[in-house]
Amino acid sequence: ALRAQIGSSTYTTQYLQRPTDDSQAFPVKRAWWRFHRALNVPADAPRPAGCDTETPAVITPDDFGRVVKLIDKANRLGDVQAPREIAPILLSDVKPERVRWLWRGRVPLGKLTIVEGDPGKGKSTIAIDLAARVTTGSPMPLEDERGEPAGVVLVSVEDGLADTIRPRLAAAGGDASRVLVPFRERVPNLLDPGDREAIEKAVLEIGAKLVLLDPLSALLGPKVDAHKDADVRRVLAPIAQMAERTGAAIVVVRHLAKSSGERGAMYAGIGSIGIIGAARSAMLVAVDPENPERRILAAVKSNVSKLAKSIRFELHDVIADADEWSASRVA
Repeated sequence: ALRAQIGSSTYTTQYLQRPTDDSQAFPVKRAWWRFHRALNVPADAPRPAGCDTETPAVITPDDFGRVVKLIDKANRLGDVQAPREIAPILLSDVKPERVRWLWRGRVPLGKLTIVEGDPGKGKSTIAIDLAARVTTGSPMPLEDERGEPAGVVLVSVEDGLADTIRPRLAAAGGDASRVLVPFRERVPNLLDPGDREAIEKAVLEIGAKLVLLDPLSALLGPKVDAHKDADVRRVLAPIAQMAERTGAAIVVVRHLAKSSGERGAMYAGIGSIGIIGAARSAMLVAVDPENPERRILAAVKSNVSKLAKSIRFELHDVIADADEWSASRVA
C-alpha cells in the first residue's frame, strides 16, 4: 500500500504542488529528488508539474515534513522500490555452470555460508584464518593448491580491530593491506540498503573474494526479529544476491542458542531456521568430546555439494616479539 501511495504521481502532485510564500517554502525539485532517491525510481519517471521549469512550485515546511516522514518510513521497511519491468528468461537459455569454491566442499564463492558456535570456541578465529589465507593466496586447510592473493572485507562489531583482529590476522600470517573495514565508528544495519551498498563498494574496491560478517545478531538492526523467518529472509536475501553479483564468498558468523533441544545441529543457532535456510553451506564449531583442548569443525548443511568431513583443530597462542601483542591461531 505504501509503495502504491508513494508511486502515484497524482498523490505526489497533490502534496508537492502548493505555491505559497517563497520565504517559508522548499522547492519541489528537492522533495521530488528525495522521493525518488528513497525508492530508486528511474530518472525518467513522470514528474509533477513545476519540476521541469526554472521556477519550480514550492511547498511549506509542514508539507515537506510529511514527504520526509513517508521517505523515512519507506527506508525503515527496507528495499521498498517502485515496480520494475519484469524480464523473464527460458531456463533453456541459462548456461549451466560449475560451483566455484573458496574452500572446496565448505565455502562456495558467490554464496552465503554460516559458521556458528558458542562464544570462545574459535569460530571467529577460523574466520580470520580463512581471511589470512585469502590475502596471501595460501591453500585452504586440507588442500594443496595455492590461489592468487585477494582482498577481504571485514565487518566485525564485537572484537577490537587493534587488540584482537589485527593480531589474529598477523598470527595467521595474513596480509593486513588486503583487508578492508568499511565501518569503524558505528554498527552497520544489514537491513539498510545504504549499508549494504557500502559493503558491496568495499568488495569491488579491494577485489574481495571473502566477506566476513561477525556476528549476525549484532548486524540485523532494531527492526528485525531474528526469530521471525520473514524478517531474517528480508535481510539475508539481498546479502545472498550481493554474493552472486560480486562472486565473493560471504561468511556469516552466528552464536548458538542456549538450547536447541533434540532438533539437531540445523536448529542450533540463534534465531529462525530461515537463517540457515538462506545459506548454501553451514558449519558448526564445537569442543571435541574426546579432548577439551581440541575443536571440531563439522559441516551441517550444503545445498551445492555433499557434506564435507569434519575437521579437528586446536587453538594455539602466539606472542609477538617484545610482547607487543598476543593472539590465538588455528593449528
